[in-house]
Amino acid sequence: MTTPERPKEFRAGREPPVINLGGAEGPIVHEIADACERWGFFQVVNHDVNPETIRLFDESVEAFFAQPSDLKRKVKRHADNSRGWFDDELTKQTPDFKEVFDVGEEGDFAIDGTNQWPDEPTRFRTDVKRYFCELETLALRLAGYLAQALSLETQSFDPELRPNTSFLRINYYPVCTTRAAPEDWNSEEEPKPDKDGVFSVNRHTDSGMLTVLRQREGDPCSLQVFDRVAQRWTRVHPAKGAFIINIGDVCQVWSNDRFQSPVHRVLANPEQERYSAPFFLNPSYEAVMQKRTLDDVPPRYRPFTWGEFRRRRFEGDLEDTGKADVQISDYQIAGRL
Repeated sequence: MTTPERPKEFRAGREPPVINLGGAEGPIVHEIADACERWGFFQVVNHDVNPETIRLFDESVEAFFAQPSDLKRKVKRHADNSRGWFDDELTKQTPDFKEVFDVGEEGDFAIDGTNQWPDEPTRFRTDVKRYFCELETLALRLAGYLAQALSLETQSFDPELRPNTSFLRINYYPVCTTRAAPEDWNSEEEPKPDKDGVFSVNRHTDSGMLTVLRQREGDPCSLQVFDRVAQRWTRVHPAKGAFIINIGDVCQVWSNDRFQSPVHRVLANPEQERYSAPFFLNPSYEAVMQKRTLDDVPPRYRPFTWGEFRRRRFEGDLEDTGKADVQISDYQIAGRL
């Protein structure tokens, strides 16, 4: 078992912890429970994802985004298909400053659509699919730990997560040629791009069960989580070889608010480009979102299906629909906030 390496900037207790998955299961579960209650974020090392899989994935990703925009637009997503390339997503009804390629399981999915693969680079499809499979394995393993952290059996979420509607998002953040929003922006109002600058991704929560994020070493450290205790934004400095994990809205509902989906955002960088790759572990469309804990606390959310929630979230992401982004709070039961 190896000890995780922390970057010099890492501040124990002042940012999400690094958890060694090579240790005993009991301590891992306790560490994850503590991290989810405090942050909703943590990092994992000794995760068994093959370094060669990661290396090949990185090479293909760089080659894809280096292509001219007219080639990437051949696989552009649209209102009837969430998969493919795009550069026009909204978060909190403000434009993101990034390019994206989304890919999921092979097949035609009623809400998410079907994968669109580019002709070039030739290795792209193979490298991305291999990476997707390894990340899915890790995400399902973590879902088992989360079940245990809620005093449930390890396989308790399997009926909702096997099969699933998960997808991998590959982000390319170019150098911000306009004005980047300030790092200490804490206003309750959204920044006005022409006056206050832009974020690569505005503040938001993830909608699924959990997210497994890769941040590349040497890239700008741009991810920030809102520290609910200190009431301030905190950068998440990636440990060497780590994946960054955060829980999402589904986990918040299943845990009945014991684990709350963390608010986070991505800063724009005026000097250096950046890549990231979040894998979103999402349930099947038919899976019902409702309290799963065994305590006597009344449910805080009315039941709804993942398919309904996913469809409404995707509509809010599209620039051409103009629909407001649905929030998990829309499903809260009145008087139980």
